[in-house]
Amino acid sequence: MLFLRNAISNLREAAAIFLPIKCLCCGESCGKIVCDKCERKTVAVTPPYCGLCGRPLPPGVRFADDCSECRDGTPLDSCRSPFVYAPPIDELVKQFKFNGNYAAGDYLLKAALARAEADRELFALFPECDAIVPVPLHPIRRIRRGFNQSEHIARGFSRLWGMPVSKSLARLRNTPPQSKLSKQERMRNVSGAFAVRKSSDARGKRVILVDDVMTTGSTMKECARILKEGGMAEVHGLTLARRV
Repeated sequence: MLFLRNAISNLREAAAIFLPIKCLCCGESCGKIVCDKCERKTVAVTPPYCGLCGRPLPPGVRFADDCSECRDGTPLDSCRSPFVYAPPIDELVKQFKFNGNYAAGDYLLKAALARAEADRELFALFPECDAIVPVPLHPIRRIRRGFNQSEHIARGFSRLWGMPVSKSLARLRNTPPQSKLSKQERMRNVSGAFAVRKSSDARGKRVILVDDVMTTGSTMKECARILKEGGMAEVHGLTLARRV
């Protein structure tokens, strides 16, 4: 897989010599994969946000008790996302996740890592954790897609914070995509879909659970619940972006 990815990267670089580089979001020939106009549209998560789930809150609201997403409790000890799921981030996520566009994935990861370094307060708890656990794909979907986008993100933050990637979670069912389901349907869809591997090396540790996008939080919460039941001491969530 690494050989294939390197080959694709080399072909992309060779093509760039002869073909103009176009913005992945608007198609403008600009010499960059994201043009300045689209880049300026990026919405970062900034205060105020819920101290627990990290959801951006209206001005003047400062406490998790005022966050409707957290009133009923959550197995996550915290959750953070550097970006709001809006243009151009949403288009780049789709390009990476569904079209296998590694240029989009690399751009997203680079931007997320830059935010993590620039906003230490947003990610204050994360460097103190022990391991990073990516949300797994079912083996069938992994074969069809050719990669797991959550693992790509996890490896990047693993290098930044100097902690191992732990594949402690397994996906038991090949669940339908969450994107077109309601909140209640999403919860039912992922219920019982995950398990902690017997070979997990993260029991008793503080882990960072990584996925690409947080919408209702159903996947993250179910994974966190399973990890806690499997012996993880703390579970902190991290996604590239979240819907608001």
